[in-house]
Amino acid sequence: MAGRKKSKENQETAKERLLLAAVKLFALKGYEGTTTRQIAAEAGSSISMLNFYYGTKEKLYEAAMEHIMDVCIRQNISVFKDIIDSRQMESDNIQRIWEMIEKLTDLLLRIIGSTEYQYEVLLLNRELQDRQQSFRQIEPILMFFYNYELLFEAYTKSPSNTDWAQELSFATVTGILSEISYPKLYEHFVSADKYTGERERFAKEYHLCAIHETLMLHKNI
Repeated sequence: MAGRKKSKENQETAKERLLLAAVKLFALKGYEGTTTRQIAAEAGSSISMLNFYYGTKEKLYEAAMEHIMDVCIRQNISVFKDIIDSRQMESDNIQRIWEMIEKLTDLLLRIIGSTEYQYEVLLLNRELQDRQQSFRQIEPILMFFYNYELLFEAYTKSPSNTDWAQELSFATVTGILSEISYPKLYEHFVSADKYTGERERFAKEYHLCAIHETLMLHKNI
């Protein structure tokens, strides 16, 4: 019985290794530039194991995007629930709405700046810049976009689906994503041993300041 349990754990580990290897290589090389043999080698596994668990490269890619959905959304579902509750129950509490904007910004920055999920974020960023990709494949970042938009409208007491709120949401999300888009350029200006937390603090202050100044221009009193 113990041997059977250990065998199951090994299988799950092998499957996870293949998935994480796929995420890494898809992020670095793109879908077309990555082969199943490369993924199997990166995972220390075999083509037969890859075929057993995922069948095709396309299905493995879908699993990689599903994994990113888990990292960005499902693991942080409590934050999105708090935002929904704040909009529905405290629409007149401007301070509470602002706290939710801060919370959403902090969450996105933490995901973007995470070393644990660096390849997941790089792959998502690659997807966002590919005009050919479908709606579902960029869904993890759309959750942030839509929540920002709704919070901005709630804070300013503006009607829904306003162009300026959509533009500000887009500028905020893409601005935060730019934190990972130019690593070598950033290292050129900032010493490599600079405390990471300080960088994150500055980025949060910068984005929140930009958000607040724009919201004040559209606030309905």
